[in-house]
Amino acid sequence: MKPFDKTKLLKLLDNSWNLEDPEWMDSNTVSFYIPTWFNPDEYFEGLNVSRQDNDDYINIYLYYDIGGGTLGLGFVYFTNSGNDDAPSEFDVIVELERDSYEILLEKIHLGYKELINEWSGPQ
Repeated sequence: MKPFDKTKLLKLLDNSWNLEDPEWMDSNTVSFYIPTWFNPDEYFEGLNVSRQDNDDYINIYLYYDIGGGTLGLGFVYFTNSGNDDAPSEFDVIVELERDSYEILLEKIHLGYKELINEWSGPQ
């Protein structure tokens, strides 16, 4: 059983997160990897991956729907607990509050506008 499948992003105060490796997920959605060079426990409600007593980690992804202009945020949680009854990895949906949503949307528009315009042509 998964420990959780949804969390909230605690307020993102600036646009210091980096977006890397844009990839098409389908004909309308681009995903961006967000490297975790920060303590993720400080950004996600209820997360405890940075404890010294475990080897758990997460991979964070931002999803951008070009047609709708909407964002989604999520991460894959990798657990190394050794518990055979628990999954070794699972997806978590992240709820975004409005200010953080706007910061991330602006980051895509400023950093990837030209690329997205090029990609949004015929597939």
